[in-house]
Amino acid sequence: MLAQGVSGERLNGAAIDKALVARRFSAAAGRYGDGAALQQAGAAALLARLGKHPRGQRLLDLGCGTGAHLPVLATHATDLLAVDLAPSMVARVQARGYQALVADAEQLPLADGSVDRIFSNLMVQWLDGLGPVLAECRRLLQPGGVALISTLAEGSLAELKSAFSAADGRAHINHFLPLAHIEAQVQAAGFARAEVKLQPFVSRYDEVRALLRELKTLGANALVGEARHQPLSRRQLQAMADHYEQWRSADGLLPASWQLVVIELQRGQG
Repeated sequence: MLAQGVSGERLNGAAIDKALVARRFSAAAGRYGDGAALQQAGAAALLARLGKHPRGQRLLDLGCGTGAHLPVLATHATDLLAVDLAPSMVARVQARGYQALVADAEQLPLADGSVDRIFSNLMVQWLDGLGPVLAECRRLLQPGGVALISTLAEGSLAELKSAFSAADGRAHINHFLPLAHIEAQVQAAGFARAEVKLQPFVSRYDEVRALLRELKTLGANALVGEARHQPLSRRQLQAMADHYEQWRSADGLLPASWQLVVIELQRGQG
């Protein structure tokens, strides 16, 4: 999956190619993994927190994908708006009768203070850093408004990174931000209240190829930096799969570890 930068830093000397990300997610729209275990875990964590707040007037689903969570989100607000960078994702949401637009999360064409709830499930790890998108959230929120965001921290896909490295000496997945960097960027964003919680999660698969297929359905094959290399040969892929076998558990399944981070932010009344 894509790396995040630190305060705009380009990891491995490469910037996130937003046009490439949009194309990959648009291409994946027909088979997008909204139902993937990781997506469900992130959404469940955010929805549990959203349920503790009163019903809002306008809720923004930032990075909506194919809109899997929109029916539930609609019960938490009078008005619902979905946004995604990928045109095909937005088209699918619009076809279901929801208000949706194609837009960059760091430059949203919405007025200051125009929403009072923001829901963003596993989208911000596709950005260079948290600073710009957090600034946009703060700008868009009404006084007292709440943003709920999930992302991934360093240590995610550790088994896959190790297996790829054993196959050809390269990680093939970029680095995720350390939790301390996420916390620092959140604290610097100027919200009246900010909470960051690490919720480790493990998904399980019959074989490593099932994990790779799921990552592809999530659009997560749009890699940058050191990950952008020639594909592995059949022999190297087998070596990777063989290395991954060391983590097969007693239940016969292979784990994929995720460092899921849940962020809750509230704008001050001023």
